[in-house]
Amino acid sequence: MNGEEEKKTNLDETKSRLESLDTLASVGVSKEDQKETPKASHTLASDTAHVLQEGGSKGAFIKKTIQNERRKEKEVAARSLTSKKNKFFLIGGTVFSVVAIIIIFVFIVPKKMTTVLPQLFFPTLLFSEQHKQIDITKTSPHKLIGTIRSEVKNAKLGVGDIKNIIFTQADDSGRRLVGVQEFLTSIEASIPSFLLSSLTEFMVGTYSSGINQPFIILRSSSPFRVYEGMSEWEDKLFTDFHQIFDLPTSGENKALFDKDFEEALIDNNNARVLRDSTGTIVLLYTFVDDTTIVISRNELLLGDVLDRLRIQSLTQ
Repeated sequence: MNGEEEKKTNLDETKSRLESLDTLASVGVSKEDQKETPKASHTLASDTAHVLQEGGSKGAFIKKTIQNERRKEKEVAARSLTSKKNKFFLIGGTVFSVVAIIIIFVFIVPKKMTTVLPQLFFPTLLFSEQHKQIDITKTSPHKLIGTIRSEVKNAKLGVGDIKNIIFTQADDSGRRLVGVQEFLTSIEASIPSFLLSSLTEFMVGTYSSGINQPFIILRSSSPFRVYEGMSEWEDKLFTDFHQIFDLPTSGENKALFDKDFEEALIDNNNARVLRDSTGTIVLLYTFVDDTTIVISRNELLLGDVLDRLRIQSLTQ
C-alpha cells in the first residue's frame, strides 16, 4: 500500500468514527451499556461514555470530539501530495531545479574547454636575465618577423641584460619547442640546405646597451659545413635578416642587398662584416668556436655576447 492509499484509508476511518459519534450524540449512552463493556476493551464509544460518567455535558463533549476528529481529517488531507498547497511547492521546487540546471550548463560550464598546455623547459645557449615565449602556430613568415621585431623593441631590460626568445608550436600532442631548422624555414631564410641540415641548436635574443638590439646564435654539428655554408650564405644574409635586425634599406642603403662582406677583427675575433656607404657596420657574424656562429649588428653587442659565451663555457 503506497502513501496515498494509506492516507485515503485514514480519512475513511476518521469519517466512520465521526458517523459513530453523530449516532452516539442522537441516542445517548446508557450506564447499563457502559457497565456491560469489558474493562479491557477500549473503543471510541466506551471512552466517550467513561468521560461522560465523570461529569460534563454529554452533547457538548461529543460536539467537541467531532470537531477534533474533523480537525484531524483536515490535517491528514493537508499532508497529502494532492493538496493544493503541496502541489504548489512540488511544482515550484521542480521548476526551480530545472532552471538551476539550465543556468549551470549555459552560463557556468564553459562551452569550449581550453586545453592548458604544459610548461616547457626554456633551453638557452647563453645565460639570460629574461625569457619570452612566442607561439608561432599557423603564423606567416611576415607576421613572425614582425612579432620578433616588436618583442625586441618593447623588451624592458637593464643595460647589459639579455632576453632569450623561445619559439613554440601547438599540435595534436600538445605544445613543443621549435627547432632551428623549423625556425629558419618559418622565416623563409635562404640558407644552403647542407648548412641547414647540420644545425642542431639556436637562440634568438635581445641585448640592451641602452638600446635594444637582436642577435642570433647558431650551432652546427659539422665544422666543415658551418664554414663552407656561411661563406655561401653571405650573399643572402642581409636579405634574410634586415627586417628582424631593423636595418635601413632606403636610399643608398638599397645597395646593401648586393654588397659583399669583408674581413674584420672584433674583440680579438675574426669576423665578417657588412658596411654601409659611410663605413659603419650594419651586420656582422663571427665564429665563437668551430661550430658556433653569432650574428649581430654592432661590435659592442657582439663583444658582450662573446664574453658571456666564454664564461659559460668555462663553468660547464
